[in-house]
Amino acid sequence: MTTGKSTTPQVQNPETTTGLVGWFDILGYKDFMKNSSLGYAIGVLKGIQVGVQPDRLARINGIIACLPSDKENERIIAEQARDSASWLVFSDTVVLAMPFPQSEPFNVRFVKVGMYLELAKDLMSHYMGTGLPARGAISFGEFYLHENPTLFAGRPLIEAQSWAENQEWSGCVFTPSGESIVNQTAARLPPDLRAVLMSETVRYTVACSNNRESRSPRSMMCLNWPNSIAGLMKDMDIPTFVKRQFSRHNKNTSSTGVQAKIDNTIKFMSHCESINGPYRKPSD
Repeated sequence: MTTGKSTTPQVQNPETTTGLVGWFDILGYKDFMKNSSLGYAIGVLKGIQVGVQPDRLARINGIIACLPSDKENERIIAEQARDSASWLVFSDTVVLAMPFPQSEPFNVRFVKVGMYLELAKDLMSHYMGTGLPARGAISFGEFYLHENPTLFAGRPLIEAQSWAENQEWSGCVFTPSGESIVNQTAARLPPDLRAVLMSETVRYTVACSNNRESRSPRSMMCLNWPNSIAGLMKDMDIPTFVKRQFSRHNKNTSSTGVQAKIDNTIKFMSHCESINGPYRKPSD
């Protein structure tokens, strides 16, 4: 016997996880595509494929190799953390995610947070070094990620996108949720490891465009990505380097908005240099 009522299939909730989510977009991407031939643009973009590429892998493996030899468990954790990062690339946007479920022990979380910050710094410095400066934001929370077919959903993604797209520079901030998890992790570490983790960040007053979340410059935790770029500057000073990178690949930098981003990036890198030490590498 039928009742005549249609039934709607119930979809089970997908398996979700918690972790760090970063949203990064290329500044001047439309201008870059408009003023470049498709072949040239493809060549540039292929040269900056994100992910754990050989050069990145060598540097990260170097960090892992510095772990004491009697701490084999930590070495295995670091390698697993490196391999658990997920990258999604579409048009001018890169999403970098690092899951760490609530069930994982704290030492795993600490290593994953540190590894994530290394990867994010690498992404920012590599894009700047290639002449396609980026801006980004890092958040934390529950999300769902399926790589094939691609499906990424969750509030951290929305939060990171909102903050990333309202910055007036090439830089990367931690959203409130992102800053909270970094501080929580650091608080549980011994002083020496806490100092190492926090050196990946810097407090800075960020220039944001007007929106409901940030209507004026505000002090935020930022990614200390310039400490990964020293080798790319050679003998250039910061203003020369930043202006050169913003204008590469036929991009027009004459507008007031672009000039403001350049100036804000120069100020931030100069601030970081006062903390990190000189970036310039004298000519041989």
